Amino acid sequence: MDRTSPAEVRYTDSMNPRLWPIVLAATTALLASCTSYTAPTLQVAETRVREETSQGIVLDFTLDADNSNSESLPLQSVRYTLYLNDEPVFTGYRSPEATLRRFGTQQITLPAVVPVNATRPRPTGTAEYRLEGTLEYLTPGEIAKILYDAEIQRPTVNFSKAGQIQL
Repeated sequence: MDRTSPAEVRYTDSMNPRLWPIVLAATTALLASCTSYTAPTLQVAETRVREETSQGIVLDFTLDADNSNSESLPLQSVRYTLYLNDEPVFTGYRSPEATLRRFGTQQITLPAVVPVNATRPRPTGTAEYRLEGTLEYLTPGEIAKILYDAEIQRPTVNFSKAGQIQL
């Protein structure tokens, strides 16, 4: 004889496992819409040749990351690609190891190596460059940290800068 009450059966039947992704997505959207943090802004402030050797050229790109929030924002990672004359020459991934202080600006330096070898001669003169990337950061709060760790919500901001550099 089954000892389950009708109310328990209805409750169990309504907990369809196929609905969990929908409930999770709706909860995530609701929680994300409740945050009132502005994404940091990024600008490439300086581009310079740091070092030249027979194996390549090291370029430094200094970014100004500005936080207009009343809470600090821990930076998690930066992914970026450098193009010279529309050709991708370097892709990098770094941990900025920094936290943007509240209402403040933090400088982040991203190195890029332009390799020189038999198939790629050393660039000379003025070159057109483009630096594109994505900065991943963490918004304040325990819920934001849980969503970040579960890879449900990973706030990012993109940056791009084009110009000329003397090599």
